[in-house]
Amino acid sequence: MISTVRDVRVELAAALAATLTTYDFLPAAPIPPFAVVMWPTDVEFSRTLGGHSTFTIPVSVFVSLSDIKYGQEQLDTYISGIPAVLEAHTTAVWRNIIVESANNFRPETLGEMSCLAADLNLTLIA
Repeated sequence: MISTVRDVRVELAAALAATLTTYDFLPAAPIPPFAVVMWPTDVEFSRTLGGHSTFTIPVSVFVSLSDIKYGQEQLDTYISGIPAVLEAHTTAVWRNIIVESANNFRPETLGEMSCLAADLNLTLIA
């Protein structure tokens, strides 16, 4: 099975759904905490001997800063726990997934809401 970008983004959202609300699209009015599976920063087609593609995809995680200390603790928990959730997920959409890094920690304003966000950078072979 050759997985498309859409297949990968939808499956990533499904894999994270038990951990926190996750979107495979940019939501209009999300309520934190939530994650958004972004578009790939890189897709390398037919990179393996079996003809599989390599996807590099960020997942952005957002938490509320209505309570600054709790928001930071919550983001720490998600950033620490999500790699194990994704790496344990089995699917026909990808053969292997690695959470390479977390970066781009930043404050965000969503409408009237202050959030803290970070990106998890994933590499997967599909």
